[in-house]
Amino acid sequence: MDVGWNRTAVVWGAKDPGLDAVYLYSEHYQAQGEPASHADAIRSRGAWIPGVIDPARLGSSQTDGKSLMDLYRRCGLHLQPAVDSVEAGISEVWQMLVGG
Repeated sequence: MDVGWNRTAVVWGAKDPGLDAVYLYSEHYQAQGEPASHADAIRSRGAWIPGVIDPARLGSSQTDGKSLMDLYRRCGLHLQPAVDSVEAGISEVWQMLVGG
């Protein structure tokens, strides 16, 4: 999950451990919405689904100094900070692509 006033984006994926494959199956991409409206759209795909959020948002605030992750958690999302290692992430995706 990457949040912001200009756009909030979320991608859903499921991993098949037998094939070591990841299937992306849904997305939410919307500009200029309040956290509650984004959270409603996200929960509509399965309120039980855990997620990760851009860790840069841990210290972000909208108007009252509270972190965006805390705001979204209070809206019912099960979020943890994502690992923010760009090079490692690119390498991992590349290995999955070349490995089939």
